[in-house]
Amino acid sequence: MRHRPLSGMVGLVLLSAIAPIAVVAEESGDALAPGAASGQYRVSGETVDGATGMRRAISGSITVHHRGDVYSATFELRTALPGAHVPPLEAQVVGNGTGKVTGRTLRGKADTQMLAGLPGSDPRSVSAPRRLSARIRSRSVAEIAPDGSISIEIENEPAPGDAYQPTRTLLKGERIRP
Repeated sequence: MRHRPLSGMVGLVLLSAIAPIAVVAEESGDALAPGAASGQYRVSGETVDGATGMRRAISGSITVHHRGDVYSATFELRTALPGAHVPPLEAQVVGNGTGKVTGRTLRGKADTQMLAGLPGSDPRSVSAPRRLSARIRSRSVAEIAPDGSISIEIENEPAPGDAYQPTRTLLKGERIRP
């Protein structure tokens, strides 16, 4: 299932129609067995700028540690930063988060940092010079499907005192390691 941003009245109507179903499924659906969400996931998708609608690809891995009704996660993703750079600057998106598990749904918050390579450097090189971007705070909702795949919606905004244009990230992926 591919997620696309909803806009205007159509999105509002669709969300209001779907929301009650999602809540019922979350409350009565298959609960994950203790630790069942734990593992490493390979994910890919896109990030959409809230003001401009500009889209950029994002991919990488997320490691989840699930115990009881809570989880923690670390992630390392790659994306291209928008701007006048030719070619675009490649950036690592790294961070960690925590949250609650209800049914097959993981809801949480994360602290994120982007590390960008400098123009002319190889961003994959360990010794490549990097610059830090703003700190980012994220809220996420993830669904673990019965086949173990994952879909994630993330709302991103600047941490207090930092400048960052709010974005929305949609990721889908599969478990690659338990």
